Amino acid sequence: MILLLALSTFVLVGGALGFYLFKGRDSWDISEFLVLFLLWMLGIGIGVEVCPQRWKEIATPFGLFLGGSGVLSFVFFRCSLRSLGIRRFPLQFTPWIVLVAMIQIMVSTLWVLLCTYFVGTIEKQEFVQEFLTSSPYERWAFTFVIIAWAPIVEEVLMRGFLWEAIKRSTTEKIIISGILFGMLHIDNMYSVLPLCVFGCMLGVLRERSGSLWAPMLAHFLNNSIVLINIA
Repeated sequence: MILLLALSTFVLVGGALGFYLFKGRDSWDISEFLVLFLLWMLGIGIGVEVCPQRWKEIATPFGLFLGGSGVLSFVFFRCSLRSLGIRRFPLQFTPWIVLVAMIQIMVSTLWVLLCTYFVGTIEKQEFVQEFLTSSPYERWAFTFVIIAWAPIVEEVLMRGFLWEAIKRSTTEKIIISGILFGMLHIDNMYSVLPLCVFGCMLGVLRERSGSLWAPMLAHFLNNSIVLINIA
């Protein structure tokens, strides 16, 4: 009951912030992105804390789901889907979506090999460690969050809302959103660089296809492959 109450409250708060605080403004800037980012972090923290003891095994996935729900509620009450880039993309971009995901897997693998060779054994990302030690229920929750929820929320946030908030050249949009995307995963410093590269490739997909669906699908495919490899 408390989880449903927390989710409903946070969705309403996100929607109210998006609708009322910035009502009447047709465009947005970095200051609104910072508000949205803080809302996301707050939702993750609250979600983890309010989880009852008997549901503690899904506290982290629920926190990620709660934070993402607030983000999507804010964004969808604040602006139109088309302004975020949520529109159809040409089917000829499908091979490029697959190629970007494959390149990212190769870049990450090569980076891990190089780090292992020069530094020694490196720690796994925090979510990987939690996934490997989780219960069956928590694994299902993590699978949903990692494969489906994370690509939607992160792409809406980075290549959707932030993309339009950066009032600069396309190259700068790609670089800034790519670096910030990598920094989101700073729980393991070794994963930041390849994810910055991945973020930039997703930005190129966003620009060339003119649609947020292209980077979202590439993100989904990459996360699916990663999860299959560690499962």
